Amino acid sequence: MERHFYIGWGSKNAELVQRVEEKLAHCQEARARLASDFSAAAVWTRGRQVYGLIFPRRQQAAWLEIAFSGGYFFAYRGRTDTIKGRALARRIQKESMLHFDPAKYIINTLRLQRQITEPGHVFRSWAGSVNGTIFVSIPGSKKRSAGTDPFPAVPGWLHEVNESSWLKAQGLWR
Repeated sequence: MERHFYIGWGSKNAELVQRVEEKLAHCQEARARLASDFSAAAVWTRGRQVYGLIFPRRQQAAWLEIAFSGGYFFAYRGRTDTIKGRALARRIQKESMLHFDPAKYIINTLRLQRQITEPGHVFRSWAGSVNGTIFVSIPGSKKRSAGTDPFPAVPGWLHEVNESSWLKAQGLWR
């Protein structure tokens, strides 16, 4: 699959990086507050989604349902047949800052969403921030083809580079 790689430069890059970092800080605060409010060690996540709470020891609370044990920790979700368990589940569902995803935020803010579907595969735009720089990867050709989203308009402060330069700038290639 053909991909196009972009690196952000300049003041617009710095502004977006600052907004992403502020939102990440709010996300971490919200997660710490949730864990603290329910006397847990941390929140249980998969990717950027919060699913429950982490405890260092097995819990006997009626409002908790064990999801899995990692040997040194125990992951729980709220039992929805109890008031406190429902409160936990509702809070996880409704508090959107718990689930902040920087990649989605960057892609949506810059309107760089693109999805290409091939038999057995789906390719999507990806974005991230590393060391104060925005990185974006957009799948597919710039030419419009049947069954694909049009190639998005890329802001001028994002500069197209080849894949090896893109990886090197992130520290992923030598």
